[in-house]
Amino acid sequence: MNNLISAKNLTCRFGSTIAVNNLSFNLNSGSILGFIGPNGSGKTTTLRMLLGLIPPDSGESVVLECPSLKLTPAIKERIGYVPEEDGLYGWKSVEKMLKFHGDFYPKYDHNYGKKLLEKFQLPPKTLVSRLSKGSKRRLSVVLALATKPDLLILDEPAAGFDPAIRRVLLDCLAEFVRDGNRSVLISTHILTDIERVADQIAIIRNGSLLLQKNLDELRDKCKILIFDNNVNREKIEQKFRILKWNESDDNVEVVVDNFAENHNLNIREIYPMNLEDIFVHLAVQSNE
Repeated sequence: MNNLISAKNLTCRFGSTIAVNNLSFNLNSGSILGFIGPNGSGKTTTLRMLLGLIPPDSGESVVLECPSLKLTPAIKERIGYVPEEDGLYGWKSVEKMLKFHGDFYPKYDHNYGKKLLEKFQLPPKTLVSRLSKGSKRRLSVVLALATKPDLLILDEPAAGFDPAIRRVLLDCLAEFVRDGNRSVLISTHILTDIERVADQIAIIRNGSLLLQKNLDELRDKCKILIFDNNVNREKIEQKFRILKWNESDDNVEVVVDNFAENHNLNIREIYPMNLEDIFVHLAVQSNE
């Protein structure tokens, strides 16, 4: 298993603002990494540093075994990128935009591109300028997929997608990594989509990495525990890392992110947490 992305101690400042702070993470081949965090947490800046579009103030990153600041044309041909803002030519038709983009990539598959247009319900003859914002995002995704890259980097790709088209996107991403050699880094606020398709999760806050874990492991470790009112908080803190402590007339609700079965505590009930629950407690509430 190879690292298609390796970021080490990336830091980026804009004036006195630290956008990304000493950030390190990896993306292995055959994996879909959900890269999530609150607005303004440094996600887009990180993606742009990985692609060599902006230099870090310190640290380094390597993409497809090439330093990000030295990406060669041959390496760039192996990367599919959907940026936050679409760079499409409004005067071209959808099909001509697809062909024009594909001409820059040796592995571009025109027939596959046409099938993708059908899947994403894009009219080939329509001018790009007449597409809705959501349809333009669909076209950007098609452009990236049709070049058959080894690595997809997606920044909010599903903005403006309806549920049916989002499902098409998720199916395409699952198929994309099926051979075990290609990978996806996807940044999105639609956490239900991440939960359906990603196997790895990286959560950042204020430009720093909170954690990178296997999604199943993350859900296994993050739990809501219900105790009787007379519970000893110190004993719980000896066993678990507490994210939230809430006392009511009936019980004490405790959220932890390192649950283990060998606790020897009198827990009345244990509830699982989905990715949205985990995100809120780790990246949002703990930031208040």
